[in-house]
Amino acid sequence: MKFTTIPNAFASWNESLLYTLHTESEEPQDATVEVYDAATNTLVGTKFLRAITSATFDIAPMLRRRMQITLPEVVTTTRPMGYNASAEIYLKVGELTSEHRIFVAAQLTSNTPCVVLSEQIDSRPLAPDECDMVGFVTTFSGCYARIRTYGKDSTTRNITFGSPGQYILTILPLTLGDCDQIEVEFCYSTTVFRKIEYSVKRNLKGARRIGWLNKDYAPEIYTFPMRKSILIKATRKHMESSIGRGAGEVEADGELKLISAYEPSAQLTALAKIVGSPAVWLMEGARRRNVDLITDRVILTPSDTLGFVEIDIRGAREGEEL
Repeated sequence: MKFTTIPNAFASWNESLLYTLHTESEEPQDATVEVYDAATNTLVGTKFLRAITSATFDIAPMLRRRMQITLPEVVTTTRPMGYNASAEIYLKVGELTSEHRIFVAAQLTSNTPCVVLSEQIDSRPLAPDECDMVGFVTTFSGCYARIRTYGKDSTTRNITFGSPGQYILTILPLTLGDCDQIEVEFCYSTTVFRKIEYSVKRNLKGARRIGWLNKDYAPEIYTFPMRKSILIKATRKHMESSIGRGAGEVEADGELKLISAYEPSAQLTALAKIVGSPAVWLMEGARRRNVDLITDRVILTPSDTLGFVEIDIRGAREGEEL
């Protein structure tokens, strides 16, 4: 027996992952294909092929059942980390073993050593006690992040990413010293593939920071600087004012309408995709909190230069204050 075709390295488990097995016999026979995770040598799943001389089969469905994206509940440091978005896989049929392949959640359109998966623009605000999470794929060992800080503490440090795969880089200003600007460069050797710049400053009092998974199952986080309350119970009395105790009572049982800053079209397009995300959450400092997105579509405000978007969220549990 032999494998005549196998998927390319770094193919997405959100698409088909087709293998072709040839028995090298004219007589049809049965074959049992075992799919293994190379990191732990554990069995992912088994496929039974009946009366074949050659067969093409797809292992992506069993990987999708296994790959559960797992983001940290709280970010405590600046570092790269895995989040169950990629796996190194091999197949066995009797004594036959296939080549190892790393499969990722992202659908890559570039074969560069490091691909940053964020769809947002590269100039971002970030409060000192908040965090950002940036998804990326490395296809070569030796990729790294160069982090520069500016302010009272001006430093440069390199953080190596390790083995190839899909990861996130968590960025927490509190761990980087007293700074008012951070630059993060994603590099391989002397090549910089992307640079993200953070302006470190306190948020407005009513700001809310929302996270979601984009199409590549990479986290995105954005600070909505404005909010306003919406009643969800028809029997509730109208607010006596837009601030104070009455407003607080409404927010405890209500929903929040969040309004973005005026942004360029590239940022608005990235924000609009939150509607199709498989997961949305609220960031409270560097801690994640589950919320429900109740917006079923985002209407982009037409503008030749800048515009804004609105979304509605509510607590994952009834009565939660947002």
